[in-house]
This record gives sequence, structure tokens and C-alpha cells, in this order.
Amino acid sequence: MGNVSREIFRAIHEGYWLYIEYHNKKDETTKYWISIKKIDPLNGKIIAEGMHVRTFDLATLNIHIDRIVNAQIVEGTYSPIQQDLVNDIRENPEKYYSIFSDTTNLKILNYLSQCSRMDQTPYKTKLTLVQRIDDEILSAEEIKLNNEQFSQIVKGFQLNTVNKGIRNQTLQLGLNLLSINYSKGIYVLAYQPLKLDVTNKILKAVDDIEICKEFTVEGEKQSIRQFIDAEDLELLDNFKENAETIRDLITNNN
Repeated sequence: MGNVSREIFRAIHEGYWLYIEYHNKKDETTKYWISIKKIDPLNGKIIAEGMHVRTFDLATLNIHIDRIVNAQIVEGTYSPIQQDLVNDIRENPEKYYSIFSDTTNLKILNYLSQCSRMDQTPYKTKLTLVQRIDDEILSAEEIKLNNEQFSQIVKGFQLNTVNKGIRNQTLQLGLNLLSINYSKGIYVLAYQPLKLDVTNKILKAVDDIEICKEFTVEGEKQSIRQFIDAEDLELLDNFKENAETIRDLITNNN
């Protein structure tokens, strides 16, 4: 299955929803996002929570793996990692050989892909705003979405997934905490990474606040040293406590 098996493997181990194009028994190709719960390797089936990409309806699906004609990770989504399944794949690789063939090679490919992405300077190719969301409503590390906001985000994810041409170009959800408007564009200095919990229509805060000390704007690499003096850079190490001071320094320096 090649790429399909690799994307299934990533979805299980990294906690993503998976976009699939599925050839059903009616000889139709349907499109879903799925959150994998179990695998029945003997019968070649996936048991998953599924969302139809057009109606957003959720349902439990029994999916024949050999009927999946295309699969892609939906970057920026949150799916609970099924630890029992992960452990079973690790401890009994022969049981899943018909699906994954070689789990070691899949792990190496995923590791190399992540290294390549992490080695690159963050950059923005397109910015989309979700209406009526700001840092003041980030409560208990999550943001509840209304139907309009949820629909807007899902459609943006879907467009990105279907039209994705460059593997290292990803869609990142983030709550903008501090960005700098200047002559060459917008420099995103600090943002809170978020993931979309599809089941509960929630944006979940994940990881720590990201500080972009370098950022590519319109193809040119920019540095925070353009906006903050060297002796003040240590303030970035604790952004939450120093946010107002950092804003004042940037305003005064520019």
C-alpha cells in the first residue's frame, strides 16, 4: 500500500486525524476524516470515528484498508493516541505485517521527515484569521468553537490537504500572541500552538509557546535582533511574564 500504510502508521503513533478517499461497495469514492481506534489485522479492517468532509457528521466506521485509495495526515488535528494499539504494533510487528510490512522503516522515514521540517526556519505563505478568537478566551488551555468557526477551520484544513504539493509545507494552527507589522510584512514572534479536536469542536493548546527568533517573510529571513537589542533577548525565555515589556521594547525600538 506504500504511502497509505505510512500515513495510517503516522496517524496512530502521532495522534492525528487521517483524510481518506475510500472506494465503497457501491463503487463510489467517498471522503472522510478518521480517528483510528482499533485495527483488525486478520480481516484488514480499521475501526474508527469518522467525519464526512461535506456534512461534518460523525459516525463509527468499519473500513477495509484495501479500499483506501488515498490517505493523508491532517496536520494540526488532535486524535487521542490509542496506547494499547501502539504497544501491540511495537510488541507484535508480525501480526501487522500485511498492513505495515516493515515498521522499522516507517519509523525511520517519519523521523527523517520530522528532522527535515524542524531544521527549517519558520515561514508563512498564507495567513487566515478565524473570527472572534483572541488570547483572552483561551481558558483552561482550550477554545470552544461554534459551528461557523469549526466549519471555517475544517474547510481550510481540507483545502490544504487536498492541494498539498510540498511535503514540508504544513498548516499550523496558532493563537497569535505577538507579531510585528513592518515594511516587509508580518513577523510572527510568539504564538501558542493549537490542535483541532474534531470530536469536541475544540482548539486545544499544545506544547509551549513558540518563540520565532528567526522567521522568513516574503522569502527573506528576518531575525528578532532587528527589533530587540541583544541585552534584552533573555526576556524571551519567559514570554508570559515579560510579554508587556517585550511589546514596549519593540514599539520603542521601531
